[in-house]
Amino acid sequence: MEKDDNLRKAEEIEDFLNKQGLTPFECIQILGRYKSTTLQLGEEDKCKFCKVYDEISSGKLNAQEKGHKLEELFSLLFSNSSGSFFECRSNCRTSSNEIDLLLSWNENARLNQVNNAFPCFGDTFLCECKNYEGAVGVTYVGKFYSLLASVGQN
Repeated sequence: MEKDDNLRKAEEIEDFLNKQGLTPFECIQILGRYKSTTLQLGEEDKCKFCKVYDEISSGKLNAQEKGHKLEELFSLLFSNSSGSFFECRSNCRTSSNEIDLLLSWNENARLNQVNNAFPCFGDTFLCECKNYEGAVGVTYVGKFYSLLASVGQN
C-alpha cells in the first residue's frame, strides 16, 4: 500500500512539474540555488549532525572511533529523515576490501528521474572516509580505484 501511495505522490509531483514547465533537474537546480529546506537537513538531522561533528572535533576519539563517526556524518548528509534521494549502506564487503559507504539512488529519485539529471554518478557511487590533514597519497588513490573496479564503477 505504501508503495502505491508513493507512486501516486511521485506522479502528482511529476504532473505539477510538467504544468510548470520544469524538469526534475531544473527543479533541483532552483531548490539548490535558493537554499530550499527540501535539499537541506531537517532540524532533527541537523542536531544529530552537530552532535556527531562535535564528537569528532572533541579529540577524545581514537582513530577507529573517529572513522566510524565520519561515516555516520556522511551517512546523515546523504540519507536523512527529511527526504533524500539516496539509499546508503555502510561497511559493505567486497572480496578483498570494505567500502565505507555505498550510495545508490532510491525509488523516489528513480521515479522522478532525478538520477537521470546526474548521470555522472551512475547507479551507485562510493564514499570513503579518511581522517588525514594532508594530501592523500597514491596508495589510497590506488585502493579507492580498486574499490571502484570491484563494484564496476568509474
